[in-house]
Amino acid sequence: MFSQEPVKKLLGLLRLRLNSRVRYKGKNYCWDNALQLKIRELARHLLGRTKELDFRDQRPDFHVEAHDELRERILALTVPKARKMGINKSTLWYLRNRARTKKPLCTYERVRDRLQT
Repeated sequence: MFSQEPVKKLLGLLRLRLNSRVRYKGKNYCWDNALQLKIRELARHLLGRTKELDFRDQRPDFHVEAHDELRERILALTVPKARKMGINKSTLWYLRNRARTKKPLCTYERVRDRLQT
């Protein structure tokens, strides 16, 4: 009925989006972990343990194009350029291997900031 390729692509995009980062209470969480924290917060409110309930919009980074651009930038990065940016060889090796696959890019915020400048 359905071919497997579109289903695999949809699941890959969904996994990528659920692994994206969101800022919650001053910390960076994966979107699924932040959602779990919000559900606990709702449960505490419904049980009467807390009086406040905050459902402000937590917007994750859902821009797949930004991830593709970051992958291209990582693959084009040379070791001397990476060192000038403050990224060591082992981090660059990890980033390149991760960028070659379609797995989510997991980077520290400091490294991500250096890559985006």
